[in-house]
Amino acid sequence: MISTPGKVIIENNIFESSGSAILIPGDANGWYESGAVKDVTIRNNIFSDPCLTSMYQFCEGIISIDPEIPKPDISKPFHRNIRIANNTFHPFDYPVLYAKSTEGLYFNNNTIIRSTRFQPFHYRKYMFSFEYCKKVEMANNSLQGDVLGKNIKLVSTPKPEVNVDKKQHLVFAE
Repeated sequence: MISTPGKVIIENNIFESSGSAILIPGDANGWYESGAVKDVTIRNNIFSDPCLTSMYQFCEGIISIDPEIPKPDISKPFHRNIRIANNTFHPFDYPVLYAKSTEGLYFNNNTIIRSTRFQPFHYRKYMFSFEYCKKVEMANNSLQGDVLGKNIKLVSTPKPEVNVDKKQHLVFAE
């Protein structure tokens, strides 16, 4: 769990968490326990197939950027500058990345390799979900095997705010 405005680098790890491997929360709802991130780099990690095998709170993706905000507003993003690069994901289910109220989200040069070790069960049937996000960039990612979804779900995120490299063959879900 990451909730600091300071610089954060997460690199060279192997994640085998039963929930979200990385959670970037934020509390603008009640307790105000955690604040926004301003500079996070997640690089050169391996996210193994046990990630997201249980449905705990905030388990929206292998990486969940999920602040609690009473009324999200795209003009006032909560989190900023999150770079996810050069990682290897082994999802058995759909959700790889879920982000809410984030500006400057970069998902580049990652490899996603389908695992069949577990049966898919998650209610979210999208590989990528962006809610109230701005300035999202996705480029040079490699999808290997029969990965589930190959899609992007937008909720209150205008399509022009998501720049997707066409070579990845991702489609926007309706």
